[in-house]
Amino acid sequence: MAGEARPGLQQVPPHAVVGGTSTRPENPMLLVVILTVRPEALDAFRAFERQAARIMARHGGRIERAIVIPPGPPGPSFKEVHLVSFPSPEALAAYRADPALQALTPLRETAVLNTEIWVGEEGPQYGNA
Repeated sequence: MAGEARPGLQQVPPHAVVGGTSTRPENPMLLVVILTVRPEALDAFRAFERQAARIMARHGGRIERAIVIPPGPPGPSFKEVHLVSFPSPEALAAYRADPALQALTPLRETAVLNTEIWVGEEGPQYGNA
């Protein structure tokens, strides 16, 4: 996946480099990240996310918004959806390769069951009609 540039759904291992890019390079790279979390590891998940967000900021990245989807059928896990921005694909790659982030792998693996990453771009403004 790392070599192919295409927007859309990217199924990636937890620390793989996402291969999509925005089709509008003047805009930041936007990601929708859907994390499936073990509820019994919520504290570990929150600790990982706080530390990862600090590392992300060093590379120009930011979690713009986090939305929690509570557990429901068929299982006890819940999802957290992040809207993430980076100034470029290179900034994202540098974040993913950062040794400080890689050192957090055991904490992440304790808490996260699955990760989906969608690469997108800014859409139309609909207003508050």
